[in-house]
Amino acid sequence: MGGDDPYTWLEDATSAESLEWVAETNQATLDALTEGEPFTSLYRDHYNERTKEPPLRCIPEADGFVYQFKQDATNPRGVWRRTEVAGCLGGSPAWDVLLDVDKLAAEEDEDWFYAGSRCYYNDADTCLISFSRGGKDATVIREFDKATKAFVQDGFTLPEAKSYVAWSDEDTLLIAHGAGEESLTTSGYPRQVKLWRRGTPLSEAELVFEAEKDTVLAAGESLHDVDGSSLRIITNYVDFYHADNYVLGDDGVPVKIEVPQDATIWDLFQGKLLVRLASDWTVAGTTLKAGALAAVAPDDAAGTAELVYAPDERSAFVGLAKSSDGLLVTQLRDVASEILSFKYADGAWTSKPIPIPPLGTAEVTADPRMDAAYVTFRSFLQPTTLYQVLPDGDAYAVTELGAYPSLFDASPFEVSQDTATSKDGTDVPYFLVKPTAAAADGKNPTLLYGYGGFEHVLSPSYLGLTGKHWLEKGGVYVLANIRGGGEFGPAWHQAAILEDKQRSYDDFIAIAEDLIAKGVTSPEHLAIQGGSNGGLLVGAVTMQRPDLFGAVSCQVPLLDMMRYHEIGAGASWMGEYGNPEDPEMAEIIRAYSPYHNIQAGVDYPPILFTTTTTDDRVHPAHARKMAARLKEMNIPFYFYEGEKGGHAGSADPETYSFLQALNTTYLYRVFERQ
Repeated sequence: MGGDDPYTWLEDATSAESLEWVAETNQATLDALTEGEPFTSLYRDHYNERTKEPPLRCIPEADGFVYQFKQDATNPRGVWRRTEVAGCLGGSPAWDVLLDVDKLAAEEDEDWFYAGSRCYYNDADTCLISFSRGGKDATVIREFDKATKAFVQDGFTLPEAKSYVAWSDEDTLLIAHGAGEESLTTSGYPRQVKLWRRGTPLSEAELVFEAEKDTVLAAGESLHDVDGSSLRIITNYVDFYHADNYVLGDDGVPVKIEVPQDATIWDLFQGKLLVRLASDWTVAGTTLKAGALAAVAPDDAAGTAELVYAPDERSAFVGLAKSSDGLLVTQLRDVASEILSFKYADGAWTSKPIPIPPLGTAEVTADPRMDAAYVTFRSFLQPTTLYQVLPDGDAYAVTELGAYPSLFDASPFEVSQDTATSKDGTDVPYFLVKPTAAAADGKNPTLLYGYGGFEHVLSPSYLGLTGKHWLEKGGVYVLANIRGGGEFGPAWHQAAILEDKQRSYDDFIAIAEDLIAKGVTSPEHLAIQGGSNGGLLVGAVTMQRPDLFGAVSCQVPLLDMMRYHEIGAGASWMGEYGNPEDPEMAEIIRAYSPYHNIQAGVDYPPILFTTTTTDDRVHPAHARKMAARLKEMNIPFYFYEGEKGGHAGSADPETYSFLQALNTTYLYRVFERQ
């Protein structure tokens, strides 16, 4: 589909021709934005914050240790370390470094970045550690022994790939590892699930499941029940939102679990699978509504399904954790977190709320092997605060254990929620953070952030250095909860996918118009920002309504939607956007594809595109090609592509700090707020 596209050569991420173009285009932006102030001070603030001694987050794991991954000026790649919980809670942790990634990278002459660890449930010292080259999604996985602080000799090692690995037992892994074209789906993810036994070569791993090549992904997982038993699950994603699930028996034969394809298996509790529904499911004459959480027996799901949790029209399930006395479910109500404790007794589920502050985001950490659960809470103006939750009779004792330091003075600011009316009449909410004394004169520099895809939720988070660099300088911050996200459950997401994707853009435009109509800001003072699918969002609305915006920060974006399925991991997202090779969908997609809707002679705001060469999820070609076409039309823009960082752009403190400083400098320059 790239026959009439003069810039397909930019889809080769690392060709000499592409990188020469990148270097030349980068330089113009570097010259304009990174010389002197304010960039230097902004970079220093972010770097110092990123490399300082991290605040204590005293949440122990089941082995009694608190773990932390720390990056600083001495160890920009980071060290993985632990301390006993008592020392952490007492404010005097005795950190024991388990792994020094900088030392490892130097010894092995590799561009290693730590990408997480996964330890065996019944032996916390036996772990699989993932390493990414340059921040890519593809990783190398190696077995590590925390007791000896060393990689296990002749232990499990998986070469670089987009791999999914779970412990089956202490000597067996359940792996999905894309070792070559035949083992990959057309989306570039593994399609084979194997059992790999210790002491045998990877080539002899036993194949237990193979998906069709035109599906998205097949992977395995081990779920652990409160009594220590486990269940091996294989999931085959036929598209991004639909999957077939199987129990892998002791005989190595997968047996299908009869739940809807769009349901998600979350965990295992008292012998039953906890399943979140994305559509209504009628079983035994009873209809369980979309968004509900159900408990089902693995071998008779339809015959045993029972309701655990059901949201209402203003709430949505976002997660659960198993505690020592039941389930802790996190829900959003009007896009603010609430926590409910569920217990099962005498054939029925009952629930009680656990008190937490309002208008924020809470995350629960719990383990049935530990008495306490832990809640981290944050809001726009309140830094992350840690609470311990303990059963106390029929209630819960909630104790604050500490809070991260504030990075700005929150007292002059206020948070509110408002709604805008979208093109089809839907009320779309947004959060507004502004100086209490801000005048409704349309002159407030305003940063509007959005995403609106993949059922991803945008909920309140601490503004941190955005508070210092934006709010304290008179700015307003707005968080858009547009359709396509998951703020109100599956229906909110499904209302803006495929042929209805334009609704996300209509919602975002409606919020911008509402802010202008209410005097919060005006087009020349309104900046918009989004990354990944959010980059597509800000790109699309800029092409559709360039008159509404004064600045556009477009980060690691999708922009060429007629070829998105051909580059990066795009083929896996056709459940969200549709197939551009289908004539009817092609017409719909082309209508909002930013790359195909640039018009010569239109006065667009100067867009800042940022991406990375190592982004193996959303290919840098999207930003490259958009910039090249704007340049061809003599339309002003800024462009920067980093060498490393992957999709998140945060592999090390230098990369993260540079991108943050670049973005804020750009906003200052456009709004002349130096």
